[in-house]
Amino acid sequence: MEKNIIIAITFFLMGLSFAVGATILYNAKDIEYTPSDKSWNVNNMQDAINDIKDNYIPKSEILGKVWEFDYTGGEQTFSVPIKGTYKIELWGAQGGTTKVYVAQGGKGAYVSGNVDLKKEDEIFIYVGGEGSSTSSGVSEYIKGGYNGGGSTGGQACCQRSYGTGGGATDIRIVKGEWNNIDSLKSRIMVAAGGGGAFGGDNGGAIYTNGGYGGALTGGDGTQNSNNQYCYGMGASQTSGGRITTNCTFSSSFGGVVTGGFGYGGIGNISATGGGSGYYGGSSSGHIASAGGGSSYIKGYTGCDTTYISYQGFYDITNAKMIAGNAIMPTHDGASTMTGNAGNGFARITLVSLD
Repeated sequence: MEKNIIIAITFFLMGLSFAVGATILYNAKDIEYTPSDKSWNVNNMQDAINDIKDNYIPKSEILGKVWEFDYTGGEQTFSVPIKGTYKIELWGAQGGTTKVYVAQGGKGAYVSGNVDLKKEDEIFIYVGGEGSSTSSGVSEYIKGGYNGGGSTGGQACCQRSYGTGGGATDIRIVKGEWNNIDSLKSRIMVAAGGGGAFGGDNGGAIYTNGGYGGALTGGDGTQNSNNQYCYGMGASQTSGGRITTNCTFSSSFGGVVTGGFGYGGIGNISATGGGSGYYGGSSSGHIASAGGGSSYIKGYTGCDTTYISYQGFYDITNAKMIAGNAIMPTHDGASTMTGNAGNGFARITLVSLD
């Protein structure tokens, strides 16, 4: 189309001065352009020239452009402005950090990859929310971080605080509520969230950090040194996390996207919430921390595909997957950090034009 436009303008300008024609042709070679009237039914060549003047995008202004998506608690839409290859980067959210005897929620994972997109395509972004925690000695239901973090119920006893799971950050090609089945099955990239932490008193201070959001497999939670209570385990590519076999307290396995949730109000028994992901990490038993979710990239070696329905869409190249306990890029790409703390994040960069 670009060559046809240049040829058409050349013939139109043959009667004009060489200097004017050369200037317009030089500018035309440095554009990516789609006519506002896609059938190119303009009344005359002057309309075509005006259309180009009003609608072209200089390559120098669009290449390397970055779109950033912070946590909002809902889905967000990216409308593709121009055909090209886009680098997508996602950071999962951290699990809940406790308010007493401070223990850290597991940090979120990072995934990235390049994908070819066409002008006016739409993809949908779900940025995970950071987990939170209960107040000391309070039985209260606390929801997990947005996009699948496991919840907790707290405990009306003692000086103890329970963290909820961090939400995953993902990209989908079907819009819907975060837990809509058709939407979940259209995910092409998922960065896992971390598991909730436990901090409290059990005849002495206990600090149990949450399991990190994983790459192919989520990180396990932790327990106190005498192995008295069981911790939540990280998710895999084929199932949610499970609890350790020595657990004598009720706990919830992770599921597709959703981290396991902690039970509250059952005597003095409570638990921390698992991190979200392709599959979610398990909640813990009593007085321990939860597991992290697993990540996913379409076509990435080792990733499971049985839950994904849209295999024909959007091949991803140059894929990377980094667990929340490892070195990854910062949100601005200017430095590095170990795992993602706080809410999730998403970043899209136009890296080349077709």
